[in-house]
Amino acid sequence: QVWDLDIDNKGNIWFTDEKQNALWRFSNDTGSFEMFTVPERSEAFGTTYPVSMEIDKNGSNIYFVGIRSPSIWIGNTSQMRNGTAEGIERIGIPLDSFKGIDPDLVSTGSIALDEDNDRLFISLLAFNTKGQILGYNLKNNTFTTYEMPDDITSPVGLTLDLNDNLWVTDHGTSIFYRLDPASGD
Repeated sequence: QVWDLDIDNKGNIWFTDEKQNALWRFSNDTGSFEMFTVPERSEAFGTTYPVSMEIDKNGSNIYFVGIRSPSIWIGNTSQMRNGTAEGIERIGIPLDSFKGIDPDLVSTGSIALDEDNDRLFISLLAFNTKGQILGYNLKNNTFTTYEMPDDITSPVGLTLDLNDNLWVTDHGTSIFYRLDPASGD
């Protein structure tokens, strides 16, 4: 299953591949495909289930998350090699707030890149149980946790507006809301 796609600054089309636990790149110039494997597999599900990705403006890095992996993956596109996991780094996501919940039920939903502020946002959830948004500072490698109200338990979709507000969809309630990263409101 393909869940997401993005286009880099050279016009290459990147997309996720759940079954093969990989990302693909299609070159418009050559008409060829390259596959890059995720360097981890979920023991319970057999795939990390890559679901959401963002490519930076200069095409140097691709950031992605998988439903079945509490991780951020960063691929350095100049170091990535076809058919391998080379050039892809894993950053573990802290799950402290999800203690007492079966780890196999904790999922990432989406990722959003805020290049102006050197950070990523990641939605994290245990469907219909708990939801959370994490900010990851790309400069100092630290996380900021944004706790959601008790009725927001399944945040999945993320996008940023022109004022650096994060907009989030909640799969379990069919609502969307705005998160101000500066205040946490």
